[in-house]
Amino acid sequence: MFLLRRKFIVFLLGIVVCLVALEGGLRLTGYVCLKNAARDKVNQKEANSYIILCVGDSFTHGSGAPSDKSYPRQLEKLLNADNNKINCQVINRGVGGYNTFSILSKFDGWIAEFNPDLVVILAGGANIWYAQGYIKYTKEKTLSARIYDSIQSIKVYKLVKLLSKNIQKQIKSDQKKDRQIHLSEEFNNAWNKARNCENEGEWEEGIRWYKIAMELEPEYCESYWQIARIYALMLHDDEIAYEYAKKAIEINPNEYQPLGFFISNFLSQKPEIRNENIKFLSQFEEESEIVRDFIKREKDLILYLKTLQGWVNSDITRMINICKDKEIPVIIQNYPKCEDAWSSKDMNYILQEVAENNGATYIDNEKRFNEIWKDKEEYLSEDRGHPNAQGYGVMAQNIYDVVVRNNFFEN
Repeated sequence: MFLLRRKFIVFLLGIVVCLVALEGGLRLTGYVCLKNAARDKVNQKEANSYIILCVGDSFTHGSGAPSDKSYPRQLEKLLNADNNKINCQVINRGVGGYNTFSILSKFDGWIAEFNPDLVVILAGGANIWYAQGYIKYTKEKTLSARIYDSIQSIKVYKLVKLLSKNIQKQIKSDQKKDRQIHLSEEFNNAWNKARNCENEGEWEEGIRWYKIAMELEPEYCESYWQIARIYALMLHDDEIAYEYAKKAIEINPNEYQPLGFFISNFLSQKPEIRNENIKFLSQFEEESEIVRDFIKREKDLILYLKTLQGWVNSDITRMINICKDKEIPVIIQNYPKCEDAWSSKDMNYILQEVAENNGATYIDNEKRFNEIWKDKEEYLSEDRGHPNAQGYGVMAQNIYDVVVRNNFFEN
C-alpha cells in the first residue's frame, strides 16, 4: 500500500515537473518569437515612414461621408501634403457599432499587424447602446473572476484552450458551410446598384434595388437592415423602418449592426413601447450573446449607467497600456457634436478623464464643433448623427495640429 502511494506521488510530481518545464518552454519561445516578430515589423518599415493607427466606431469608419473622406483618410492627405521628408500612412480600423470591448478584443492583433508609431482612439459611444462585454466587465470585480484571470495567464492553459477552440472553430466552420447562403450574381448586381443609388442620394431607388436583392435572397438579413436604415435616417419614416429592422433581427439575431440599429433607434423611453420591444428581443436571448448582454443591461439599467464610466475607462486604459509597453504614443479624442446622435456630453467627460489619468494626449472635437455650430448644416451628414466630409475634415485638422504641435514625427 505504501509502495503504491509512493508511486502515485512520484507520478504526480513527474506531471507537475513536466507542466512547469512546458510552461517555461512556452514562455521562452513566446518571448523569442515576439522579439523576432517585432524586429521583422520594424525592418519592414521604410526609414522615412510614419504609421498612424486610428481605432474606433462609426465616427472613425467615416459614416455619413464617402470612404475617402473619413477623418483618417483626410488626415493622411494633410500630413503627406505638408511633410515631404516623411511618408505618412494612416490605417483606418473604425467599425460601425464597435464598443470598447469589441475594439479591445482586436487591439493586440492590430498593433502586431501594423506596428504603428502613433495610435488615435475614439471609442465608448457605442457602449451606451451596445452592451457586449458588459457582463464580463461586471464579473471581473469578483474574487472568482480574479482567480480566472490568473489561470488565463498560464501558458499551458492557453495552449490547451487554443487547441480546444481550434477544434470547435473547425466544427462550427463545417456547420456554417452546410447552412451558408450562396449569394447569386443577380443578388450582387442588385446590391451594387442599391449602393450606387445611395452614393448618389437616390434613396427611393436604392430601396427599390435593396427590395429586389431581398427577394432574391430572403434569408440575408443585411438587405432588410439597409432598407430600415434608409427609411429611418434619410426618409424619416420610423414606422416602416421599425418593421424592416425587426425582420432583420428575426432572420439573424447575432448580427450586431441590425440589433444595434434597432436598440439605438426604436427603444422608446415610453414604458409600454419599451417593454414591448424588450419582449420582442427576449425571444432571441438563448441564441444570441448580444441580446443576452442587452437584456442583462436593461434589467439593471441604473447599475449599467453607473458602471459605464468604469467599463469604458478600463477598456481604453488597457489599450493605452498595450501601447505604453511598446512605447507607442496615444491620442484620445472625444466625439463631435451632432444632432441625432446619442448624448455625447457624459461620454466625452469619461474620455477626457481616461486621457488625463493615463497621460495620453487629448483632443476636444466637441469644443471645436461648438464653435462652428451656427453653420452646422455645412458639417453634418444627412443622418444628422455623424459629420459629413467637411465635418470629418475638421476632426482631421484637429489631429494634424496636435501631431505637428507636439512634434510626434521628431519624437
